[in-house]
Amino acid sequence: MTVNTLDLGNVNTKMFLAPWGVCGIEVDSADYQYQLAPNPMRRGKTGVCTIGNRESSASRFAYDARHS
Repeated sequence: MTVNTLDLGNVNTKMFLAPWGVCGIEVDSADYQYQLAPNPMRRGKTGVCTIGNRESSASRFAYDARHS
């Protein structure tokens, strides 16, 4: 089993723009999540946290079996 996370950040959707205005990325720039699952470079990777289309690490607690 592989488990990874994705944080898109703030995307300027209609729902986001109405209360806050422009303060995120454009919708056209937020399409990289569709590339994550089928990407052969990510096959077999687990515990990866993707933030802003960059691989990162989750909090150290996410890797601690005592907290699961």
